[in-house]
Parts: sequence; structure tokens; C-alpha cells
Amino acid sequence: MKYALKVARSWHVVSVNGRGYAVKEIMDLHADVEAAKQIVQEHGKKAALAMALGLKPEALDHYWHRAGVLITKAHIMEISQPATGKTTFGWYVSRVLGGMVINEPPTPAFLAGDARDGSFGIAFTSNTIVFDEVDKWHKKDTSLSQTLDILLSGMENCNWVRGAGRGLSYSKCISTVWLGNTPATIAEMPRDRDKIAEIMAKLLKANAKPLLDRISIIALEAPRFKTEFLGDMLRPAVTRGLSKILTEEAMSRWDELRREGWDARGAWHLAVIMTMLSWVKEQDVSIDDALAIYKLL
Repeated sequence: MKYALKVARSWHVVSVNGRGYAVKEIMDLHADVEAAKQIVQEHGKKAALAMALGLKPEALDHYWHRAGVLITKAHIMEISQPATGKTTFGWYVSRVLGGMVINEPPTPAFLAGDARDGSFGIAFTSNTIVFDEVDKWHKKDTSLSQTLDILLSGMENCNWVRGAGRGLSYSKCISTVWLGNTPATIAEMPRDRDKIAEIMAKLLKANAKPLLDRISIIALEAPRFKTEFLGDMLRPAVTRGLSKILTEEAMSRWDELRREGWDARGAWHLAVIMTMLSWVKEQDVSIDDALAIYKLL
């Protein structure tokens, strides 16, 4: 048995299997892939990517890492000085891609759903989740530790599971963005993933090492945002079309890298970074180029 349910501007297909579980699959918001291809053909890859963020092409050089959120299942983090436009960017991409901005640690029920009543959380209704002001999360009453296992599984395997046996379980690939200011107690963020994990563990009150292991791009600096950075903006449906193009390209690179012997996680990080760099530079990029970005070199 199947029926349609509209939730927060998105349509869902709901079916009930033999054991009575509700199995739901999100139907994406309209994505105009053909219009996105035309924009790329007429203006080039870098300009198209800039317009997806509402920026001038030259401004993209400072903020290109943010466009990584357009790749489904890609995860990015930016910890930088205040006034760089992080929150504005987060709200923009959440509206365009279909998602939510949250500025405190989510509960398991809010993130994935509640197995007791069968309700689904934001991971199900969103295509991207923006975790904003993470530098202030240590001041909250709750911590990320209560949802970390659920989040890690969802980020890497697209599987969101709550409870055992007749618990809640569904598959949904989403992208995530982690945004925050450089802590006032730190003069400069270290360019080392393990040391960044130690700092983030204190801010999130959770083991941040496995979280950062799933994040492809970590940006530690960005200039203060200026109005002259603003440029032409694509229609939301065209941006979503561009998202599909980028995702397909990253997936193709991922498959190729795995055939070359890279493990699944490492291959995905390289695929995401190589895809973004090839669009920003509008030329072929090497694995070494991607590794340098991943390792913050």
C-alpha cells in the first residue's frame, strides 16, 4: 500500500511493509538540470558555481569550499572569524536545497525521528542540515554525544537508525555544514585535523574525531564578507539542478578512485574535493591537489 504525504514543501512516498513498519522515501524538490547545463555551457563552470552561491566569480576564490554542500552526502566545516557571512550562507543553502539550520545539539528524536510514534526527524525531511554557531554549543545544556552515533551513521552510510528490533530505520543521503567562529581563547586554529578534533570535542562536548573523519573539507579562514562580493544568483531549481550535476560527477570520481584501490571513505573525500577544485580552477586536478586540501596543507 502506498500513499503520498506532503511535509514542509516536500512530497514523500509512504508504504507499509508486511511487519507494519512505515517505510518513507523523500521525493526531491524540482531540479532543473537542463537549465543548469545551459548555464555552465554559456558562462563556464566557475561562474555557474559562483552564481549558485550568489557570488561574483572572483569572490568564489575565497568561499569555494562552501559550494561543497551542493554535493549530496558531502560534509564541510568552516571555523573562521566573525562577519564572514557564515550564517547568511547557511540559511540560503538550507532554503534553496531544502533543509534546516539548527544552532544547538539536536536530540535523537529531532534529528532522526521517534520510534515510539513513528515520526520522522529533520534528516528525513531535509536534503541538507546546517549546524550553525557550533562554537557556542558547549554553553548549551545538551551535548552532541547523545546523537553522535546516529549522526555518524547517517553522514557516512545514509542510514538513520533509532532503537533496536522494531525501531525506526530509513535511508536518506544528505549533506551537512558545520559553521562556527574561531573560539576567542584561540589565536589561530591549528592546521592539523587531530588538533582541530581536540578543540571541537570541547565545543561539542562529544568525541569529535569520528565526526571530522567524515568531513571532506575543513576551512579555517575566510575574509569578512562585503556587498561587492555579491553577484548574479541562479533560480533555486537551477541551483538544485547544478547540485545533481556535481553529485553525479563526484559519484563517478568516487567509483573510479575505489577501482584504483582507495578505501570508500578516503575515495569519497578525494572525489568531493577534486570535483570542487575542477570547477573552481576549470581544469583537471590531481589527487595530490585534493590531498593537500584535505590535510590542510
